[in-house]
Amino acid sequence: MTKQQRKNYNLIILTLFATGFILFGLMSLLFWTFPGAMPAQAPFPGLSSPIRPIVAFIVYGLMGGWLLAGVTGGFWLGVRFVRAKGRTFIIVACLLFPFTYITFVYVGMFAAIPFAIYNAIIIRKNHAESEMLPEMREKDMYNRLSDTYDKFIGIDYDEWIAYIEEIWVKFGSRPHLVLDLACGTGNFTIGLAGKGYDMIGIDNSAEMLSRARDKAGDKPILFSLQDMRHFELYGTVDACICMVDSINYLLEEDELSAAFGLVYNYLNPGGLFVFDINTLHKFRHVLGENSFSDVSDDDTIVWENYFDEETRINEYMVNIFAARSDGLYERHEEVHQQRAYEKDDIVQRLTQAGFDVLGVYDTLRFEPPTEESEKIFFVAQKSK
Repeated sequence: MTKQQRKNYNLIILTLFATGFILFGLMSLLFWTFPGAMPAQAPFPGLSSPIRPIVAFIVYGLMGGWLLAGVTGGFWLGVRFVRAKGRTFIIVACLLFPFTYITFVYVGMFAAIPFAIYNAIIIRKNHAESEMLPEMREKDMYNRLSDTYDKFIGIDYDEWIAYIEEIWVKFGSRPHLVLDLACGTGNFTIGLAGKGYDMIGIDNSAEMLSRARDKAGDKPILFSLQDMRHFELYGTVDACICMVDSINYLLEEDELSAAFGLVYNYLNPGGLFVFDINTLHKFRHVLGENSFSDVSDDDTIVWENYFDEETRINEYMVNIFAARSDGLYERHEEVHQQRAYEKDDIVQRLTQAGFDVLGVYDTLRFEPPTEESEKIFFVAQKSK
């Protein structure tokens, strides 16, 4: 979940809890307000009369708040879980709705409020980390890099687009509407639009999308600010691509499954999902503990790498020296993290999401990857 989604969830839970607390607390006061409403065996008989209504209001209010927040929050979490698992789960959940609803309610009664507390801890922790690193407070990790991204990415986009089209031809796909997931500054989105495809570009960086819109000009491309783990579309698409190791930015296997499940959900039957990843070999032996730099006419970028063998997460410390009009350079620092996945891990997650894996290839070729491959391309298809 994103930080904003955690905040929204907690706000809903807090509102429901407060509503339940007040309603059930007020109902308990009816026992003392209206003549004849008091049952023969009133609650808390051991307490004196002035104190009993107060205690009853608090106790029944807490019970009501817990019940209302738990039931509603549990149902919300359940629906979110089913949606992330894809269309098959949604159909099964609808067919078994009474059982599904009861399960959500009972789970929510015990999990919804603890989950809200967990969210609060995560939000507070993230806030504390941002206080420790003031230069990294902004939401988008590509905030500054968006200005220099196209200069240093080092990709022959025409070659990559030609390879994507070869994949579509190879597997008999003729897509019209294509989703570019984690589209960045829109190079693939715009390039494919120029070849006649209807394009949708999704990215979680407002700065990247702003640059993409500027570059797209009057091309009819829909750009949307969304996270690949939680995105929503108005309808289905014929194909989906996710290029330049964007999948490696998913640091948890559950995030990987969520993204794959959503892609499967929004693909038309027979649609292809094409993406690439950086390999474990690249993280371990090419990036490793090394530092790299690149210089253009206006900017210089330096990044240092640290690869954790245990978590298999590679941390990039990126320093950007941007030229100013007065001839001086302004330094910006960003931290990026990517996770290394084994080929079999990706295949397993794709299969669990419902995909048929049609091919796993070395970089821009139709040959199996080797132990020294730095990138691997995956071609997965939604069942026809």
